[in-house]
Amino acid sequence: MCIGLHSYAQKVTNVRSTQSGDKIVVLYDLSGKADVSMTMKAGTEKQSISRLSGDIGKGINKGQDRKIIWDVMSEYPDGFEADSVVFTVKAYPQWRTFVLAEGAVSPSPLQYSGGIMIGRAARWGYYLKFRSSFMFAPSNDGYFSSSYVHIGSSMMPVNYSDISKLITGKTKNTEIIGNVGAMCNFSMNTDYPMYVYLGLGYGLRRQMWEFNGGKWLQYEQTAYEGASVDFGLMFALKGFLLDIGVNTINFQYAEVQFGIGWLFNK
Repeated sequence: MCIGLHSYAQKVTNVRSTQSGDKIVVLYDLSGKADVSMTMKAGTEKQSISRLSGDIGKGINKGQDRKIIWDVMSEYPDGFEADSVVFTVKAYPQWRTFVLAEGAVSPSPLQYSGGIMIGRAARWGYYLKFRSSFMFAPSNDGYFSSSYVHIGSSMMPVNYSDISKLITGKTKNTEIIGNVGAMCNFSMNTDYPMYVYLGLGYGLRRQMWEFNGGKWLQYEQTAYEGASVDFGLMFALKGFLLDIGVNTINFQYAEVQFGIGWLFNK
């Protein structure tokens, strides 16, 4: 007697089995594209089973009456005896690769950056992210704030009106972000997944101002370096991906990040 069972953890239902000649056919319904496996227990012992064909393996499309065919006589030419045979069909979310072109904007001072986010995801996933302003500041001749200017070994107290007379008005912004992170599909839907993600890494943000005499000084109040943290949501419509989130360096400022990309089938 053949009894069909299914895994409740995923979207496999209505499992049943029949005998067709010297083969056994296991039918099931699958509500979302997934990787499918099947195991067998004969009596109280688990038996090896490998001569399988049909709707089993990676990337099985959703649908009713999915079919797994077991070539029994090829695998057990001498046959085997058991009071009962139990088949268990399991479906797992398919691991898929994604790539996004990503950008970010920070309001104060206004600064843009762009980069790439790549990763792999199923129910859970991981990603790598790199982003930069692609504008690299010149050599640092010193630094300044709203109350002082430091060049070389000398520091000069100043006020805002003094600084306005010393600067040329030219600025260059440098930003580099590199993060790794984890993600989770909280929608439990394989066709329209919605991921929440959290990442950690390294971040550098620097704003340089040109002073009279061609010297470039770093503005201390907008210079950050250290732990980069990002958090966001990613939405998929079939293969099309949209991403929206926030990023910060040392929790000292925040910028909005956004992306557009593609979720591949494998």
